[in-house]
Amino acid sequence: MKTAVEFAHESFMEMESGFSFEYSMHQVNKQQTKRAMIDFAKMHVVEALRQASEKAEAYWRYDHQNHTNGDGAEVDKETILTAYSLDGIV
Repeated sequence: MKTAVEFAHESFMEMESGFSFEYSMHQVNKQQTKRAMIDFAKMHVVEALRQASEKAEAYWRYDHQNHTNGDGAEVDKETILTAYSLDGIV
């Protein structure tokens, strides 16, 4: 997964035109910054959802009184919430 700096380098590459990346970043306007931040967030949300869909665990509820399956499956929410490491967003 791309870091924020790598993403910014790619997003603003066309602005560099021979200048240093740091100089180019000073030339970026608010709209371009906003667009890049939204795109960066979307990239991580898509990856988080993909990983959650692969790592989520579900189980059947069991009715111990009637010794039958309960009223359906239940998803372990913790496996969804921990599927994507926030440490990767840098």
